[in-house]
Amino acid sequence: MHVHSLEQALGLIDHTDLEIVDFFKQLASKYWPGPLTIVVRANLKVIPSLITAETGFIGIRMPNNEIALELLQTYGKPVAAPSANKFGHVSPTKAEHVYKDFY
Repeated sequence: MHVHSLEQALGLIDHTDLEIVDFFKQLASKYWPGPLTIVVRANLKVIPSLITAETGFIGIRMPNNEIALELLQTYGKPVAAPSANKFGHVSPTKAEHVYKDFY
């Protein structure tokens, strides 16, 4: 899930283990916005199990891009978006990388 703020991210995670929540806050505060995806147990009251692939876990990240953050903030909801690469392959940084991965 892509989010625009730590507060938005906190609404997506399970709060039953406060140590995990505190650790999540520490990591996010230090490394976001940026390329770090933090995997945590999802708040299943707000996240459909389909989004977790029936695992109960989600990866959350906050992009380090002004336009992306502005779009997320304007939309007001987190966005679930897959990377444009095959499982186990490096995430693309150019359109030609995506093309080479799939064709």
